Amino acid sequence: MVVLRFRVLFILHFLMVMMVDAFGKNGHRAIAEIAQQGLSPKALSRVKHLLDGKDVWMVANWADDMRSLPEYKQADFWHWVDWNGQEEFKKRPATPMKNIIEKIREFWEKLDSGSYKDPKSEAEALRWLIHLIGDVHQPLHVGRSEDQGGNKKIVKYFGKETNLHSVWDDHLVEGIQLSFRDLAVESQFFCEKQTVAGVDSVFDWADESFELLDQVYDVGNSELEYMYVFHSAPILKRRICEAGLRLGLVMESIYGK
Repeated sequence: MVVLRFRVLFILHFLMVMMVDAFGKNGHRAIAEIAQQGLSPKALSRVKHLLDGKDVWMVANWADDMRSLPEYKQADFWHWVDWNGQEEFKKRPATPMKNIIEKIREFWEKLDSGSYKDPKSEAEALRWLIHLIGDVHQPLHVGRSEDQGGNKKIVKYFGKETNLHSVWDDHLVEGIQLSFRDLAVESQFFCEKQTVAGVDSVFDWADESFELLDQVYDVGNSELEYMYVFHSAPILKRRICEAGLRLGLVMESIYGK
């Protein structure tokens, strides 16, 4: 009965999350652009060769684009995690449905050790890593189980009914109205490279997202307008910057050797 209830909760969360993309498409592209800018010529050459000559931003949303294919159905669980801190997470029993923390660690370790024996599998793992490192920096992808990462938190965004998760996945980035390259440039004014580089554990990245939730949920009467955007946009840009710089460091550590 407990196992059945656990599976039902996972499925409900999956149904709510499956239609949204953390940071929106432009946010993910901006993260990938920041990451690529930080690569050495050697690492960039190896990464682009693996991605069939594509720039990193061109594959940043591949993981979301695959969601409509039956063979990637199980992967919908990989984009998020219910989180109450590192210690609580590490005490959890293992489950068949892996989450964003487990998958980032798996892809990172296997890419770093050269475990993939064919270029196609390696390229797919890299595409996943590029996307999921972005996702884990979106606070509501490291969210609260009681409202399914903000999906059940109904708000109005400039008069239009939506949910808090969608505000952070899409509406805030759309409202900034910058190209992904301009967003990449602007976001880098909101974090310091040296500070970001010192935090290199996916557990710490998740903790950072979780610690932002009090600010994310500070929605007053749930009528979100200019003041909410004023307080939230700098957080969003900082997380895009941090994700981009860290993704660059991870790819450099793998392909710049």
